[in-house]
Amino acid sequence: MNDLTKIWNGVIAIFAEKGIPNSDAVSLAYVCPKKINGTCNCIYFRTPNESIKELIEEKYKAQIEKYINFIVGERYDAVFFVEEDEAFEDASLVRRFGKMKKVFEQAHDEMYESVKGFINDSNAQENAEEFMKSEPINPECTFEAFEDKKQRAYSAILEVLSAAKRPVPIFIYGKNRSDKTYLLHASANYIKCSNPEEEVLFVTAAKFIKDYYDFFSENCASKQMMFKKKYRDVDALIVDDFEKLINDDVVITEFFHTYNALYGSGKQIIIGCEKHLSEYDQLDDWYKKRFTNGECIRIDED
Repeated sequence: MNDLTKIWNGVIAIFAEKGIPNSDAVSLAYVCPKKINGTCNCIYFRTPNESIKELIEEKYKAQIEKYINFIVGERYDAVFFVEEDEAFEDASLVRRFGKMKKVFEQAHDEMYESVKGFINDSNAQENAEEFMKSEPINPECTFEAFEDKKQRAYSAILEVLSAAKRPVPIFIYGKNRSDKTYLLHASANYIKCSNPEEEVLFVTAAKFIKDYYDFFSENCASKQMMFKKKYRDVDALIVDDFEKLINDDVVITEFFHTYNALYGSGKQIIIGCEKHLSEYDQLDDWYKKRFTNGECIRIDED
């Protein structure tokens, strides 16, 4: 097996391990590495037709170059060209899938040990990037588009967000769930629009609980630091359905520390809850006072 074939088999082994749609895998199985140009750091690949060339360039070129960079130890550009392959055009779908299966299994068997470190590292990085993301913020939820302008909470929240020199914690409560969640999204969009460079993290209480037990409950320093980075290295934290945190003593304690860290750094905190915290007998009075130490705004009932 020459070096070029070894490089390509390594690329295929990574795709095989990380997963790729079968239809795209068939296309990759018919890509053939032809030559390396060390002068311009290019590797040329033959594709059997124009449609496969376009597919590979659009969806996988960047990944292929990334994988080659790991295998070779330096950056190469992947260049694809068309050289019609009658064997591909004449092959039935069953035969194409058969070849794909053979190519991927052989590459995986030959190269997995050489590339597994990269696979593990890249998977960990992708998982970390996914973990750090905010839950989706609906861009259509804005104060301007809010229909019930008579809703007192609407004007109260907007007044606090627009007037405060230093961010003031906001506690929004009420059983009008649709207005509450809408106004939380609108608050997130207002902050992002007013300060595009600021990082806004929007999560539900259920997400905070899941993240805690997935990342913080283990005795693993790196995971704990990742959890803290997600929730404390932001400019605004917005939490919906806060009532779901109240019955978990361990998680509410961690949220207390998160709240204090953000408040102490002058960051914006907005909490949405079904009822005022004074109505939750099981919650310690100190938590009630702390989480409502800013502006408490009640959502009008329908």
